[in-house]
Amino acid sequence: MTSILKVDNIQNSSGTSAISIDSSGNVTASGYVKSEFPHFVVRSRGAGAVTGVIDFNNVDINSGGHYDTSNNYFQAPVTGLYCFMLNAFASASNGGGTSGTITVNFETSSDASTWSAIRKYYAYTNASAYLPVHTTFITEMTANDYIRVNVTNLYLYRNNTTDGSEPHFQGYLIG
Repeated sequence: MTSILKVDNIQNSSGTSAISIDSSGNVTASGYVKSEFPHFVVRSRGAGAVTGVIDFNNVDINSGGHYDTSNNYFQAPVTGLYCFMLNAFASASNGGGTSGTITVNFETSSDASTWSAIRKYYAYTNASAYLPVHTTFITEMTANDYIRVNVTNLYLYRNNTTDGSEPHFQGYLIG
């Protein structure tokens, strides 16, 4: 005979919730979240360059649907420590090589209306070239906080080919 135990909450001896399982199978255990919902988004191909809040409009992985392509942000499903990465190339406004400093702000908001930079990425070149933009950072987020990418100086390069040079933004929950 096979027995199946169905519970969504296990309490400790004092009656406090010790382990909870939500309807998606995410496990929260005494402040530790065991869940996987990586996102990997790409600015779709097209010759030229993009600046400002980057519209990553091509979602490769969006486990749990936490990246919103309509509003260009990731919304944290649970409180925890997150790792984010950006891989791109800086360019001039016409998509050509450039020189100077690119500034990329990683901005957060608790309500998606007022944004604050939590991390800034700077890179400089004095040669007219495609400047690599590669950064990884770890940050604490509260459930329902938002994060987005905003380029405030220079541009991110977009290419019509499939060589992987289009901007990529990705992240995942560490715990």
